[in-house]
Amino acid sequence: MKLRNILAPVVAGAAAVGGLAWWLSRNGGSIESHLAGENRNWRWREFDVNFNVAGEGPPLLLLHALYPGASKEQWENNFSALAKSFKVFAPDLPGFGLSSRPAMKYDPSVYKDMIMDFMQDVVGEPAIVLASGQTAAFAIEVAAQEPTLISRLVLASPTGLTRFANPAPISQRLMYQWWSLPVVGTLTYHGMVSKRGIAKVLKAHTVEDPTLITPSMVAGFYKQSHQPGAKWAPIAMFGGLLNDNVKASYIKLTQPILLLWGEMPSYIPVADAKEWLNLNSHAVLKTFPDGRLMPELEHASKFNSHVQLWAEGKLAA
Repeated sequence: MKLRNILAPVVAGAAAVGGLAWWLSRNGGSIESHLAGENRNWRWREFDVNFNVAGEGPPLLLLHALYPGASKEQWENNFSALAKSFKVFAPDLPGFGLSSRPAMKYDPSVYKDMIMDFMQDVVGEPAIVLASGQTAAFAIEVAAQEPTLISRLVLASPTGLTRFANPAPISQRLMYQWWSLPVVGTLTYHGMVSKRGIAKVLKAHTVEDPTLITPSMVAGFYKQSHQPGAKWAPIAMFGGLLNDNVKASYIKLTQPILLLWGEMPSYIPVADAKEWLNLNSHAVLKTFPDGRLMPELEHASKFNSHVQLWAEGKLAA
């Protein structure tokens, strides 16, 4: 048998697999912002950072968490309500949403620098910062390094002390290398962000009431996670590249800090709040007894009220 007869199906198969990986990276369809206010772009380094701004009053910066399909749409149930009292800014962080998603190795410095520069160049005055999940760690670093930029902090299920703080084990770092591969890595990533997989994770970890995870919500996450370049920031999170120990910075903070936490079981459990309270006397805790990782969705009215009262200095400890 001639060599070309042997190689032809191999080449064809490889091309088909590569084509599937390429198609999966682009089959989410177009995405757009559903938040109110004005939608703008801000050029930062090699990124176009997309953000929405609305309202009048003290500036409030909303920073979404990091996960596949993440975007400023996390604040869909909060943005307009908070814009009645604040000038609210909500960006898509680099690698997510409508912001640029270049194929690069994301690390904490990308997000810390972007947050700091956004506050200096776009917000332009001291602001209240509401940050969720791993992004809370980056906001803490900014608040410690440039305390005049941040007047108050609201941290929703934060990480950086007991979770996602230490260097990732070698097995996790090796998985990042696998996910980085152009064909098999991309296919593996898309296997994790199927509609079924997204729905399963959202229902298991983010809310206590699974009926809140609607087909349209799952479809939105699917669209966000199937854009060109959408794998690079999430695989950095999965691979432990975004872990950031903020204990030294957190201890130094003098700004008032509000911790918001769901009490139901999750991979960032409310039990972690004890250390956050012990390490900084400026921190107070408010919990949601029947909430998980997304109280901004599951208990939006109460969440918004806590943020507003805290910003006004009226929320009792």
